Amino acid sequence: MMITFTLDVQSPTPTKGDDHTWGDNDDDIDDNDYPEIIGDSFENRIDVSDLMIAAYRSDGTFIRELPIISITEDSDGIRFLCAFEDDFFKDAVPEAPPVCKFMVLANCIDGNYSLSYNGDIPNMDGLMFSASSLTRIPMWGIKAHTFTFDGDKISKTQEIGSIPVLRALSKVGVKLSDELKAEGFRIRAGSLKLNYARASGYCVPSQWAYVSSTSTLKHDQAFRPSTVGALNTDINALGWSGDETGYYIYVPETENGDASYQGDPHELSISITLEKEDGDQIITKDFPYEKGILFRNYDYSGRPTEESFNIVRNHFYDFTIAALEKTELVLEVRVEEWEFGGKVHIVM
Repeated sequence: MMITFTLDVQSPTPTKGDDHTWGDNDDDIDDNDYPEIIGDSFENRIDVSDLMIAAYRSDGTFIRELPIISITEDSDGIRFLCAFEDDFFKDAVPEAPPVCKFMVLANCIDGNYSLSYNGDIPNMDGLMFSASSLTRIPMWGIKAHTFTFDGDKISKTQEIGSIPVLRALSKVGVKLSDELKAEGFRIRAGSLKLNYARASGYCVPSQWAYVSSTSTLKHDQAFRPSTVGALNTDINALGWSGDETGYYIYVPETENGDASYQGDPHELSISITLEKEDGDQIITKDFPYEKGILFRNYDYSGRPTEESFNIVRNHFYDFTIAALEKTELVLEVRVEEWEFGGKVHIVM
């Protein structure tokens, strides 16, 4: 028996807030306010040699892993063909009509922490990655499927459709406004540092075994920050990329104000140094963590409020330095779904 499916790295509609589902719309949010966030080839990369497909009962009980028979590309994207034995339904899927969930893990096994097994059952909850050694972004997705019949027999070929996957990392960006760039300001190379972020993360989100599809998993349910090891402090080792007008970094899920490091809550923040040429001199403006970029909502004047937020997987935290006032940054921040703007980039 064969099944076919495609993979989507996407979230159709930008949203924000912890009570929404992935791609769910909010009537209070004007979607036109959000720029389109395009995933590049790294952000959408899936290595087919590091791909796992597993079948689960509707209650989340593991059935078995499925071998991938072929991978093809058509107008809808990349299609995968998997196979399983005809006796699959004897004990594995007792429902009538038979329903099971197909889970996809991409970029999660090779090069990351080893997947352990309890007998034949993979320990998905324990599968972790180290951000400093990633060459691909770990992704996860799931979709329930009710099997179709040909007469009174189950069809030999089942079309699952698209399985949306979520990235296990978030993306954090810091850029200068057009006004500051016009004034000659730039970000000093190497000056961006992120404080108190996790260096490792989980490949699968919280509640992963209890949902019928990726899109039904709510943000607050999905949040699953690592508690392994100390928080990164005063670091840029996660690898800021970009140029003097804007930088970005990929970050594992992190609880803002995590108290597990040395027993005290520590607020997520970014330090930065701006500079501009003034004749033969270079004027520098340093913004340490307490005066830098905080992971909070900002009011209309660009000042931080008391409302902080966590770093949640598959989100883009887009900070714009709008202006400078004496020793303070005037900031704008957008927290939105990290959208996919093209085909999955397959690495064979």
